[in-house]
Amino acid sequence: MSTKYKLRITGECKQNMKLCKRRGLPMDELWTVVGKLLNGEQLEEKYQVHVLTGGGKGQWECHIQPDWLLVWEIRNQELVLVLLNTGTHSDLFSKKYKKR
Repeated sequence: MSTKYKLRITGECKQNMKLCKRRGLPMDELWTVVGKLLNGEQLEEKYQVHVLTGGGKGQWECHIQPDWLLVWEIRNQELVLVLLNTGTHSDLFSKKYKKR
């Protein structure tokens, strides 16, 4: 099946995905969201999608669960969805989030 975007996942995001899995978070929920993003679909309101302010221009965040976030950006020139990070609020924002 063809998607609108190609998927790229940063090393930091891959590490944190493993951590989320070890914590017992339902990874199928993450992949449902990623699938919708790859197809260019708009996420439902329950995900509380918003642009991050401050550090990352063009970076987006959604809530997979109340304290489980996904941060990404879409690079339109390349038609690439880049998963930047995932984890709890503490995981992502206890240290200043770095712009890629």
